Amino acid sequence: MANTLAKTIYPAICISFDDAFASDRLVAYEKMFVERGIKGTSNISTAKIGTDGYLTWAQIQEMYANGWDFQGHGHTHTSFTSLTDEQIETELQAIDDACVAHGIPIPIACSFPSSVYNEGIRTVVKNHGLLAINLTNMQGVELNRHNLDFREGWLHRTGWTGILDLNTDIGFVNFKKIVGKAVNRREMPFFVFHKIVDGADGSDPMETNTDQFAALLDYGIDQGAQFLTFTEAYNYLKAYREY
Repeated sequence: MANTLAKTIYPAICISFDDAFASDRLVAYEKMFVERGIKGTSNISTAKIGTDGYLTWAQIQEMYANGWDFQGHGHTHTSFTSLTDEQIETELQAIDDACVAHGIPIPIACSFPSSVYNEGIRTVVKNHGLLAINLTNMQGVELNRHNLDFREGWLHRTGWTGILDLNTDIGFVNFKKIVGKAVNRREMPFFVFHKIVDGADGSDPMETNTDQFAALLDYGIDQGAQFLTFTEAYNYLKAYREY
């Protein structure tokens, strides 16, 4: 079974977007799903949904109906390091409740607001039944089931706009290197973005240029990579780990 899965799924790329900015629907979804038929993941802060500059629930429902994935990013996007364990649990439960109220599956993962956490926070998140998404490891996740970087239910992500700046030629070269290695080594890199913006020049680390983002997608497609949502990637790696 594992060999069949490996041939049909890998190599693969998982792309997600923190914060649920409106550009997730207006740009990323258009470039990925509408134009190329590939799906991504939005990590949402549910208190911000429907406010200026962010996704609406109607947009989220439309995207979900077409296979887009949604994970948690803190209800209010308050750094968990400034909250008590009880307040963190309240944040996590508020996301679950909002998703259920709007017909969206509750998240299986939490992307930490501001990418900061400690062992206590990790425990709270794990006890809530969530995977915790770590941003610190810049390596791909290998297909070898004996060497999956899957410690205690954690997946590692590869790159974000503040680290792998696709608005620069060097950043794009580095992206191609990561994808190239992933293809050759049968790995799955995880890329994280924030806003996809026309004309972004790198002055704002939260923004990635639309043309560069489209070139990223086309390069991955040209390399024969599948694009998986976080849930798809997790389920595949979980099945392979348990094989």
